[in-house]
Amino acid sequence: MSGGSKTVGEKLVEEMEKIAKALESIPNTGFLRQMLVLYIQEKTKLGKQKIEAIPDAITEFRKEIEKELKQL
Repeated sequence: MSGGSKTVGEKLVEEMEKIAKALESIPNTGFLRQMLVLYIQEKTKLGKQKIEAIPDAITEFRKEIEKELKQL
């Protein structure tokens, strides 16, 4: 489009890239992950298994976003 305007699709792709980039900063292995789990456990009183499912799901979500972006 002229004038630097972006389509809705282009804006969506940019936002998905931002989300994927932000999710990369969440520790999903090692010491930092364990620190994150302990912090969330202390703050929420949730069980460790439930908390550990969250970073796992975020990692999978990030992979799905990256996969979708590659197909565009």
